[in-house]
Amino acid sequence: GEDIIKKDYVAPRNKEEQLIVDVWTSVLKQEAISVKDSFYNLGGDSIKSIQVASRLRQKGYTVKIDSILRNPIVEDLAKLVQLDTAAISQDIIKGPVVLTPIQKLFFEDGTIINKNYYNQSILLKSKLPINDLLLKEALSILVKHHDALRMSYELAEDGWQQYNLDDAKDCFKISFFDLRESKNPKEELNRLGEDLQSGFNLGSGVLFHIGHFRTDNGDQLALIIHHLVVDGVSWRILLEDFSTIYQALETNSEVQLPLKTDSFQKWASLQQSYAKSAVQQQERTYWENLSQTTVALLPKDFEDLGNKAIINESSSFVLDIELTQKLQTQVHNLYSTEINDVLLTALALGIKETFGVEKSVVQMEGHGREEIIDGVDISRTIGWFTSVYPFVLDISENQHPEIVSVKESLRKVPNKGIGYGILKYLDTPFEKELVPSIQFNYLGDFGSNADGKEDSQFEFSGESIGASKDPANVGSDVLLDVSGMMVSGQLSMSIGYSGSLFKQETIEKLVSSYHEHLCILIKELSQRKENRLTPSDLTFKGLSIEDLFRINNDNAIEDIYELS
Repeated sequence: GEDIIKKDYVAPRNKEEQLIVDVWTSVLKQEAISVKDSFYNLGGDSIKSIQVASRLRQKGYTVKIDSILRNPIVEDLAKLVQLDTAAISQDIIKGPVVLTPIQKLFFEDGTIINKNYYNQSILLKSKLPINDLLLKEALSILVKHHDALRMSYELAEDGWQQYNLDDAKDCFKISFFDLRESKNPKEELNRLGEDLQSGFNLGSGVLFHIGHFRTDNGDQLALIIHHLVVDGVSWRILLEDFSTIYQALETNSEVQLPLKTDSFQKWASLQQSYAKSAVQQQERTYWENLSQTTVALLPKDFEDLGNKAIINESSSFVLDIELTQKLQTQVHNLYSTEINDVLLTALALGIKETFGVEKSVVQMEGHGREEIIDGVDISRTIGWFTSVYPFVLDISENQHPEIVSVKESLRKVPNKGIGYGILKYLDTPFEKELVPSIQFNYLGDFGSNADGKEDSQFEFSGESIGASKDPANVGSDVLLDVSGMMVSGQLSMSIGYSGSLFKQETIEKLVSSYHEHLCILIKELSQRKENRLTPSDLTFKGLSIEDLFRINNDNAIEDIYELS
């Protein structure tokens, strides 16, 4: 708490600073933001930067997401805010849509045996009874506004085709269940949820199932969407808009949604032309060099018999509220880090302690909404944008803190890794690829209310609505699946693994070692009050960590430029 109230508070001095402060207040849920405050110290991360850019756009201004991350201080960012002049078409999108890299990966992935049953789902608890007529109208408006929710797929002679349907009326299906008399409502909810989960057909144009459950302790709403058309960032947009529409209908007021951003259809086709560009071809060298890295595989407890690991077990930890708050704020002061830098460093230390391996290949999942194409805004577009790329997590160089090595390696990845899939699936495949043993995905902060609003009617329910993927689809190329998210102010990290490859105690040892290293790292980093630059913070990119630390010991440096 003591760091939140600033002794040196400086109020906004102009319209742009006021604008940033207003938007940050709503996205970061912080009060009394000073123009000297940093985005990261207030709990900002790359997913929240997308929300900041999209809310500025709603107010008629534009700023690049990358600018928010690179100029995290309010007064610096305010200088980069511009009036938004681009008018984006609000028409209904229809017609063929090129498959994006992640969608191609989905269709080509042999471990996903049942393509129809591969969803993402959320169960909401409503504070008030849900009106079915309003629910239907709300979903109709939602699916009309967000074009990607109206996709249909068919397998043609030359592979899978994606088509955007124009009319929203039949692109979702609502089922109502009354569980008030049920002897075993939890089991029944799970069984009925599983029916909804397993009931999709990619060719039908209905990729959105809604289950309305009336129970003795209130109404619950299951939202189940095939993964081909949704991802983590999309859910935030979808839940916010659903709640806005439903509450407007309920109070009989006009439905006002934020303007649509560029369509998934446009993004997909622009990515295809970008794949052939000179910029993207230069990036190929980076990935080809990376594939020459030699790494040790994680030692397994049992030799596997099959060729695919079935990820069927998991172990997890929850970080306490106080440390989670520090992880979102003070931790980043010292080395200007982002949350993934810290989560991956602690994971690397846990892997070293558990398996004796200091260098491993991680399959990273990013949100994929990178600003690689000028003049395109997808900050409020629903769809599957995730990027997947290999990353070498290496803490074998021990002359400087591991957090610095990991941060520097992550910053060297071009455009947060989006180009890897673009080159592989939209251009020519790589001759040699690293085989990742770990998958890592941090999904961001989901708050406690489903739509991020304080007085929300909907909150997340902890009950189960069946498996979101067909059990036949849990085969995996990776050995460990590490994923995390924040819910209600606490970080929860989970490690999925195959019981036929690892003993439970091995993974529990890894999880507790990961947890312990994360706690130590957070405590150590948040105690330090100074700020130390690392090479990626500089405009000039030629310095090593050693050079910079040597120079920086003598005097506080703000930046280093190349001589022109």
